[in-house]
Amino acid sequence: MKYISRPLLIVLVLLGILESCSSGETTTLSSLNDKVSPNLVDKIVETATSVNDYNLINKNCPGAILSAHFLNKQGVYYGPFAISVSNWDIEFADIKNRALRDIEVNFNGGDLVIDAMYEFSLLGPGALYARDDFSKYFEDCSFEGNFKSLFVKEAVSVSDVNFNCSGNVQYYVEPLFLGSARLSQNPIPLNSGEVGIENALLSYNQNSFVKYTTDDLRVVSIELESSESSIFHISGAEKLTNYFKDCEINYSYTSDCVNFKYPFIINKINLQTEEITPMTITGDNDLSHDFFNTFENLRIVYPITMETLNGTNILVNSDEELEGILTDSSKFCADNW
Repeated sequence: MKYISRPLLIVLVLLGILESCSSGETTTLSSLNDKVSPNLVDKIVETATSVNDYNLINKNCPGAILSAHFLNKQGVYYGPFAISVSNWDIEFADIKNRALRDIEVNFNGGDLVIDAMYEFSLLGPGALYARDDFSKYFEDCSFEGNFKSLFVKEAVSVSDVNFNCSGNVQYYVEPLFLGSARLSQNPIPLNSGEVGIENALLSYNQNSFVKYTTDDLRVVSIELESSESSIFHISGAEKLTNYFKDCEINYSYTSDCVNFKYPFIINKINLQTEEITPMTITGDNDLSHDFFNTFENLRIVYPITMETLNGTNILVNSDEELEGILTDSSKFCADNW
């Protein structure tokens, strides 16, 4: 038939439209609605922003020697110990083996807590005691301490002590140089109050023929017992001050044992126009709540790669896989998971 009637043509066109709607073309709209869930967003941001002490280490800073300890999420403590960055892999493995032999606990990088950092290269010598300073140093290995900091202990005064807290305190007489005089042979329990200090000070003055007062005393560290009955110490002015505020060990275990490998793509989707705009994610700073709140519909372009603490790569192919990994991320802290 040479010609097709107008009504038949209209029917054929409608059938074509219906066929296209029932085909794979509708999967585009379906996929557009498959945005990153709020729960997954929280886990992504937490992973991107959390950095444990182990992941601060920059092995290109060979002059650094760390004073550190292990403290796992069960509250088991081991240390303190010294470890040099220049021989990190060998020394860290040796310390883990010693801990396993001594107290039968298998610690990992996620359990590392840095107490102090000493720099002995041409940049130093000197010492750093605050976590922000450790982080800044390991960014580019630029040391901003001074010679005096290497010899003078960080401490707080007796007036800063909260005697309602638990623990035993070793008081030192100023000046607080390495090897400076301890007020007493054994630490003094905090629950003995100021009376305990005054008795120890009276004995010290009589034996040393001096006239020190409590104003001359400083607290360098506190000895505590963990929930697992292991003995550990809090040291450094920042940590001591925080402890005396509320008598709580404000140490949050950070499971920073699996991290994103960059770059990867997140698509911004406009549901009205079906426009898809790819955005390249180049680092942790890109993955914030502000970023996810700015755009209503975002979808991660898979596969992406995650890297564990021991350097193993994990290929992730879906939101479900990613959420499962981030939910149970602590298991990747182990050397063999």
